[in-house]
Amino acid sequence: MSGRRVRVVRPGDLGAGGIGTWREIRAKSGAPAHPFMEPEFALAVGRVRPGARVAVISDESGGTAGFLPFERGWLGRGRAVGLGVSDVQGAVLRPGFAPEAGEVLRG
Repeated sequence: MSGRRVRVVRPGDLGAGGIGTWREIRAKSGAPAHPFMEPEFALAVGRVRPGARVAVISDESGGTAGFLPFERGWLGRGRAVGLGVSDVQGAVLRPGFAPEAGEVLRG
């Protein structure tokens, strides 16, 4: 993942720019629109579950290429954000961007 970076933040710390980028990437990804894949869901979960986080994935140029919302569970293990409520989860990635899963998980 040379040049790529993963930064983990609380959903509420994404800011307007991060939320806008997430929406833009999700819309361009071609994935079906689903409320659980939008930043607003991660923001809502973050307001009631303190372990909610978002991995912000950068590409080689330093630009944001994706987001992976999750919750920190027991022993620091990640689980789906909104587990028990959501029925869809996963990374929101820029079309054509394929990060190495191990690098994202280590981040």
